[in-house]
Amino acid sequence: MDQDDNQKSRGLKHRTSKKKYNKGRASHVPAKTKSAVALDSNWDRYEQEQVENKVSSSTDFAILANAPITRGSHFQFKSDKDDVREIVTPVNPSMLFDLDLTLLDKSLSTIPFHVRSSIENNYFTESQHRLMTTLEDNINDYSSYLSSYHKIKDADPVFGSEGESSDGASDPDDKTSKQWSPEPSGSEPPPKPTESSGDDLEHRMNWPGPLRHSFRHKGSYRCPGHPPPDSIDLPFNCLFCFRNWYKIPRALFRLCFILVNNVYCIPTYVVWMVLLSPLRKVNPDVYWRIEGYFFHWLLAMVSMWSWSAGYDVVEVGDDIRKCIEDRTLVIANHQSTGDVPLLMATFNSRKQILPNIMWIMDSLFKYTNFGIVSVLHEDFFIMSGKSKRDKSLQALVKHLLAMYVPLNRKWMVLFPEGGFLRKRKAVSQRYAEKNGLPLLQNVSLPRVGAMHAIMDTVGPKSVVNNNSCDSRASALEWVLDITIAYPNGEPIDLASIVFGHRPPCRTTLFYRLYPCKDLPQDSENLTKWLFDRWEEKEKMLEMFYRTGEFPGDNGHAQLVEQDYLRFAILHLFFIISTYIHVQIFQAAYHYCSYLIY
Repeated sequence: MDQDDNQKSRGLKHRTSKKKYNKGRASHVPAKTKSAVALDSNWDRYEQEQVENKVSSSTDFAILANAPITRGSHFQFKSDKDDVREIVTPVNPSMLFDLDLTLLDKSLSTIPFHVRSSIENNYFTESQHRLMTTLEDNINDYSSYLSSYHKIKDADPVFGSEGESSDGASDPDDKTSKQWSPEPSGSEPPPKPTESSGDDLEHRMNWPGPLRHSFRHKGSYRCPGHPPPDSIDLPFNCLFCFRNWYKIPRALFRLCFILVNNVYCIPTYVVWMVLLSPLRKVNPDVYWRIEGYFFHWLLAMVSMWSWSAGYDVVEVGDDIRKCIEDRTLVIANHQSTGDVPLLMATFNSRKQILPNIMWIMDSLFKYTNFGIVSVLHEDFFIMSGKSKRDKSLQALVKHLLAMYVPLNRKWMVLFPEGGFLRKRKAVSQRYAEKNGLPLLQNVSLPRVGAMHAIMDTVGPKSVVNNNSCDSRASALEWVLDITIAYPNGEPIDLASIVFGHRPPCRTTLFYRLYPCKDLPQDSENLTKWLFDRWEEKEKMLEMFYRTGEFPGDNGHAQLVEQDYLRFAILHLFFIISTYIHVQIFQAAYHYCSYLIY
């Protein structure tokens, strides 16, 4: 009973306190009056903004494209634009794709050619490499142009917008705009195109000057609204083709003529040698004398190919007339397929060289159109490759004993490099680095195996000469070192000789004549002597490519002259011989048919 009374008393006190609290709090709250101003809702404004943003960003791209942009060409939303405190001038959209080709050209010219083309150094000669890396003038030119370029950019901070009106038209009084895109000299500027891309394309197609994709120009190329310089041409230059139209029919004519020349010359030589083969058993000296003349006349046809194309040969150095009648080993650098025809043209002007010469050539030459001629003439085909090297050298020794000495051959031509420069250069340089030898750019290191075999077999102190009755007649007396130098270091190949598409030029042959008795006789010193000769060739060719002259030339160059009347007589001889051979074969065929049927 007492507990219930206590709970009731506590509840009564709580209600009494709550009434007092609410009564006191209400006295401090101001009463609402009808005169209070109600705040207007701005929710409609935000709803409209959301609609606009939705339209701008998803449906209407024209609004986005025409919106003002900043200096950095970045799009801005409206909320971001309110925070920008500076006034930004709109940029002409055409200026956003501006490209200064002159600046690009001058910047690229400061990089060496082989670097920007990703070509290894070993494909260039030392003089060419030095020329490519000499870039002081290009760097100075680039620096001066770059400084003027920055001055123009500083004067035109929004890429030329100061000199243009809001519709994109250029201000004629703005000097910056004129300097930035100069008009080509020597031609009238075409009418200014409109802003549409179609009109701009038509304007560029109707540009009066020739167009060529080249960086050789004097002004920048701006797109659109600015004409390109007149020195930028299309890849297919019509004027060039019109001036050189005759080269194509001339090349075709030369090709047909050389093919026909091979048809009536090589078979004629072969047929005559077959018809005269019985004489080889009866009187070998007479047979080989006649064969030597035929061989000389046939090589004269090859000499005519290069001579008719305008590729002359100039001789400088030692006088070789003293060794024409003696046994001579000819060593020469090998650069291209044009080396042999040019040597033939050089020797053709002298009577006693080609009839009594022996060529040492690669075995692949046996399978060409001239291979049968070399086989009948008893030239030697050397096999390449490490596995065949010893066997090939043994065959060379046998051939010298069986053919070179008995047939009384005088000159013997050897290319110690064993291949063309472009094929042998990388291998030669790797071998030089491995063995501490100098790196050669204009020649490749010679191979000494054939040289040793020749000197050991027919050299002044060889075993054959010690056992022979007339050692002086069978021994080599001279070594003729020939350095073949092409203009600008660009070798003439067989295709140039056949088609004649390369401009006429002169190939220089530099002679060095050494008596065989002065050469080292042991293998090690002979190898060193041969390497020294090729190092001399490297220096001489470097000087020739730089100055156009060999050291010690003294201006005594002699042009190798050909006799065109002799060429005509030889052509007539081969044509008549072909006709005689055809008549002989027809008569033999009819006679055999008569016997059979």
